[in-house]
Amino acid sequence: TDLQIMPFFLGKTAKNKEYLLTDAQYNRYLRGEIKTPFSIESKANEIATAYRFFHWFLEFPEVFSKGGFHCILGNPPYLGGNKISRTFGVNYIEFLKNFHRVNGNSDLVVYFMRRSFSLLSINSSYSFIASQTIKERTSRVDGLGWIRKKNGEINFALTNKEWPGKASTLINIVAINNFRNKNVSNILNNLKVNYINSFLSDEEIENEPYKLLSEKNKGFVGCFLLGDGFILKENERKDLIHFDSKSESVIGPYLIGDDLNESPTQQHSRYAINFSGLTLEEAKKYEVCFHRIVEKVKPERDVNTYSPGARKKWWLYERSRPEMLREIIKSKKYLIAAKTSKHLCFIFREIDDNIILDQSLTIIPLNRFYLFSIVQSSLHLEWSRKYSTSSQAGTPRYNPSDTIHTFPFPITLKELQGKLEEIGSHYYKTREKIMTQMYLGLTKTFNLFHSKEIDISLDKDLSSMTKHEIEKLYSKEVWGFWNHLYENGNTCTFEEAVAGIIKLRELHVEMDYIVLHSYGWHDIDLKHDFYEVDYLPENNRIRFTFHPDARKEVLKRLLVLNHKIHEEEVKAGLWDKKSGNRVTSKSKTKANQANEGGYGGLFDK
Repeated sequence: TDLQIMPFFLGKTAKNKEYLLTDAQYNRYLRGEIKTPFSIESKANEIATAYRFFHWFLEFPEVFSKGGFHCILGNPPYLGGNKISRTFGVNYIEFLKNFHRVNGNSDLVVYFMRRSFSLLSINSSYSFIASQTIKERTSRVDGLGWIRKKNGEINFALTNKEWPGKASTLINIVAINNFRNKNVSNILNNLKVNYINSFLSDEEIENEPYKLLSEKNKGFVGCFLLGDGFILKENERKDLIHFDSKSESVIGPYLIGDDLNESPTQQHSRYAINFSGLTLEEAKKYEVCFHRIVEKVKPERDVNTYSPGARKKWWLYERSRPEMLREIIKSKKYLIAAKTSKHLCFIFREIDDNIILDQSLTIIPLNRFYLFSIVQSSLHLEWSRKYSTSSQAGTPRYNPSDTIHTFPFPITLKELQGKLEEIGSHYYKTREKIMTQMYLGLTKTFNLFHSKEIDISLDKDLSSMTKHEIEKLYSKEVWGFWNHLYENGNTCTFEEAVAGIIKLRELHVEMDYIVLHSYGWHDIDLKHDFYEVDYLPENNRIRFTFHPDARKEVLKRLLVLNHKIHEEEVKAGLWDKKSGNRVTSKSKTKANQANEGGYGGLFDK
């Protein structure tokens, strides 16, 4: 058994060539057809000892002679997919992927889940505590999704629970069985349900959405600098320009997600040096800026072990996103949102050649208010919350590849495009106006938007009440809101602010219904109100949104539409049926070469 695993942990060098066995060689040794060479056997023992190989069936023969364990309880470790190879080496992750037949970039916890489930005997169960990642993206597909395909049934789940220790993280507590007797109750967040799927919800449909190829289905993450030395405060920027006026042409405003969410005007708070597109010799001409990068960025890049390109071109951002810049230049105006945020809020930005958009931002090259209405609607919000991810603390992320790339825009859009344009413009300008009047950023404005206590009954003068009285009668949210307006005398009155929040809610409801009707779904009653949503942390789940039953129906129909559009794209020859990849001019050329008796470019110079 050690012999089979050993090759994964050996360097693929000429020196180790004799130890790198093929499956055919290994099977011949295993069957006893030929004797295992002493040198190979010794190397296997050496590597097994160094890496502490563990074989369950050898350690617990009395268990596996009876089919496996009856019950496994665990708190398996979690580590992001990209971090596994950085922490344990490339050999380790390659072994895991090969052994478990996993192609995706799954969290470490997934491999523990799969192994544990495979160690169970029939009519047994596996219960565990795990991170948020188990119900998100590839980790969900490779973990809970795989287990369900292997006839594992999820019969208990508590989701988005706060970890009781010091770490600021959320956990899921899950129990799985492989009982042949199906008379088992399913409990989800302390409620009895008919079914628990791999998303840890009670929706019966759990198919994956496809990526779609419409011009509207484009989205990007901003630039990844990989080096805080690029970033400048206002006084640092002024100093660099003072010492060398040429520096101004390679310094631009630097916008991050916090700027977008916290600033009432969504303005940048810092700047960044930007040598994108410049060779090393060209960058050296900007002496003062170049010296700063040599001093503050290069040392960090020199010890970078996971990105050879960033180490080699240390004066450049690791990812400058030229494809994103090309698209937003074409659209002239684009939508932008903080990628990780309590509330999904898009704003428009005009093209600015100098601005650096950080990786904490999601950028969508859509430039019309009718498109803003759709992506800002609760329908798109709920889609993104289901198929995207969240931070360790449970804050939702808006990953373009999971959200905008897969979202099925309305097919019957033309009929209601004018209304969508009008409501989108009205909503956007109203939101902008009340944020300016209250002098609050997007996050604090939408905290109020989703606060039940902010309603029409708040029409009395609170100035005679103490902080304790306001918090007791209403909430801490109301006290903070009132106090902010009181301390900032140049803002609007409390009554005006409350009226503005209520008006924004009314416009959001109107916008949701117009978007819903643009799909032709006139039979769904959204029933907007304040509801508890279980995909958010347990202490912060109240949102002004549509009814949970309407959510299930909308998500089901959106997924059906996503599959329908994908099928049409396949029929149109936009996807390769065998590989599932998008057909490009390059792939068509290779296919033609292969069809004409060539080798598909395999031996091209």
